[in-house]
Amino acid sequence: MIGDRSHFSLAAVDALEEQIAVIDQQGLICFVNRTWRSFWQRQTPAEPLPEWPGLSVYKVGVIAELGDDAHSEAVREGVRTVLHGEEDFFEAEFPWHAERERHWFSVRIVALVESGLRDPHFLLSYREVTHRYLANEQSAVDALTGLANARRLSEFLYFEWQRCIRSGHWISLLEIDIDHFSVFNHKQGPLEGDHALCEISQVLRRSARRPSDLLIRWGGDRFILVLGDTTQSQAMQVAEALRLSIRKLQLDYGETGQLTISVGVASHQPVKGEIETLLIERAEKALLVAKQGGRDRIDFYRPGVVTRIGEDAV
Repeated sequence: MIGDRSHFSLAAVDALEEQIAVIDQQGLICFVNRTWRSFWQRQTPAEPLPEWPGLSVYKVGVIAELGDDAHSEAVREGVRTVLHGEEDFFEAEFPWHAERERHWFSVRIVALVESGLRDPHFLLSYREVTHRYLANEQSAVDALTGLANARRLSEFLYFEWQRCIRSGHWISLLEIDIDHFSVFNHKQGPLEGDHALCEISQVLRRSARRPSDLLIRWGGDRFILVLGDTTQSQAMQVAEALRLSIRKLQLDYGETGQLTISVGVASHQPVKGEIETLLIERAEKALLVAKQGGRDRIDFYRPGVVTRIGEDAV
């Protein structure tokens, strides 16, 4: 437990605005500061606060309250890697939504080096970043389709990439382009063009249902779909289902044709040191092959090989 030498440091920690707990290697709480206690008093005003020392952070507190989605598991796993000595520190942001309120937190855990404590101890801190997320939500939404826009992609893709590095899972990215959209827009007019974009975006949105998925309007008539925890074969199945669904909309632009989509698929099992933007670069190359190959098709990129499926495949 915490000794006398640490009393002055803990008094300083008690005055900070972040929620802070000192925990041991088993995740048992040794100390929580005033902000931590105040937050939980607000969450459960009708209940007495627990005696925090000796309780596990996996059974009480924000970590215990997390769900079973990919983001939540990434936070739990990140905390475990530091406690087990596999990493020096872990930091991430994650949603934590109560029944009537939405919250976002930044979590950080770091080993207490030269603390005077006999056994390894760690500083676990939470900082609420809800106001920033709510502001970003408003500025990162495409006005026409209601989808996330390009501003959101960088942050989301980085988070998912890092999570897949820790878990060893695959991540996939689909770059989707509407074939002959400029012809449709010219013949049918801008209003019908906007209507078509909204219809197509609603179909694409159905494939982004998990917290590890994100569909964005990449600009004009192009979209990007990020699929966390998704292998290349699974991503190809999603892409083909979307291709067929868009054909069923039968968005005609005259006797000569209807709107279809071409899709470039990139999948990867990332490792530490690799940069997430390689997914976008690979998906763009695969999409270019699909467009040059006749459109209304899907191409999958991997180094040295491009495979193709679709009704026009040869």
